[in-house]
Amino acid sequence: MEIKVMVLPPLGTNCYLVKTGENSGVGIDPADKGKDVIAAAAEFGMKIEKILLTHGHFDHTGGVNEIKDATEAKVYIHENDECMLTDGNKALAYFCPSKKFEEKQADVTLKEGDSIEQDGVIFRVMHTPGHSAGSVCFLVETAEENYMFAGDTIFRDSI
Repeated sequence: MEIKVMVLPPLGTNCYLVKTGENSGVGIDPADKGKDVIAAAAEFGMKIEKILLTHGHFDHTGGVNEIKDATEAKVYIHENDECMLTDGNKALAYFCPSKKFEEKQADVTLKEGDSIEQDGVIFRVMHTPGHSAGSVCFLVETAEENYMFAGDTIFRDSI
């Protein structure tokens, strides 16, 4: 497993490309610039098979449609935040009025304890409500190391 971090507009959101197989992997929180995320994934040697969302705020979901259209990746989000994909107010999109909100569609809704598998790598879902009702962390345990993708559950030098 290899990880590439991208910091994306409009609010400096961390987007993760997680290469799980020889040519495939998952994208986590594609904030914006879907075409740039796809290009970075190709340069990284992977096709995005799944899009995992730590929560539904606009600054974590802006690139979903471009990536899904180009790759046919499935979109995963906690059941409590699915409504944010179709409601700009719930997604807090009004914080960035210059960016048009686009509705998105989840393929899979998640809950505490679910697992998502990609190329033998297991992403366990830990429900961490607080930042939003459906905030989650994705936990990955490998023989070498453990990883947690926390979205806005944990901030550094920010809110």
